[in-house]
Amino acid sequence: MAVAKPAPRRRARKAVVVAWEQDADAPPLIQTASLALSVLGWTRAGTVDELARRLSAADRPTIDLVQAIRMSPEQWALLKDPTHAGPLSYLRSPPGATGTVVTLQWCPACERWSTSYRSSIRACRATTGCAGQVVRAGRAKRRKPTETDPADAKAFA
Repeated sequence: MAVAKPAPRRRARKAVVVAWEQDADAPPLIQTASLALSVLGWTRAGTVDELARRLSAADRPTIDLVQAIRMSPEQWALLKDPTHAGPLSYLRSPPGATGTVVTLQWCPACERWSTSYRSSIRACRATTGCAGQVVRAGRAKRRKPTETDPADAKAFA
């Protein structure tokens, strides 16, 4: 049985705001996966399950990293949505620059999601015979908090 690695000991980062990588028209599941990949990368947790284990174990460095993230209430609501829990369990974000990132993709034509580890395949493979083009979740872009954005108010408190 594999033993979970402890969280890397790192100094807490400054507050960060996670913004959408895709436009607002992206399906909620893709927006959620994008945020989750960003959080996994920020905390250096390889999977959502690993992040949950660290938080349950009260791992102080991981808690500090999560508390440094500034997102809007809508973004937090997406991450807490129980309907996304199953698909998010497939995400993989290896720490560092090595390894293959496993993300989610959504086909608007057949309205199905699937996992993806290659960015070059755009055709839907979730349903046999579907001619749809998939929307793929990538890591959400980070931006610095701004004083004028109400969602960033905590960063300046």
